[in-house]
Amino acid sequence: MRRRITTAGNSAALGLSQDVLGLMGVHVGDEVDVTLVDRTLVVRPVEAQDRDRRVATAIDEVFRSRSALLGRLARAETPGAVAAAGTKRKPRAPRR
Repeated sequence: MRRRITTAGNSAALGLSQDVLGLMGVHVGDEVDVTLVDRTLVVRPVEAQDRDRRVATAIDEVFRSRSALLGRLARAETPGAVAAAGTKRKPRAPRR
């Protein structure tokens, strides 16, 4: 869909149809987050931004609370060591 950039007072404006707003789940007057990614304009409902922030916070919490286990997994060099990283027992020697 092509749209023409117009003016609204001293600003540029881009009109969006009600159909597009409906597909985005927003209405006239709703707040949206506007970002620029590699010369691409990204417009997202604020709720999506809040959801992304909550997910990032949850991921950070998991990494923080499980940092010792994740460190052991990262250092594991054999499949047996990876399986044993979550337990207190020593990893088995690899089969030959």
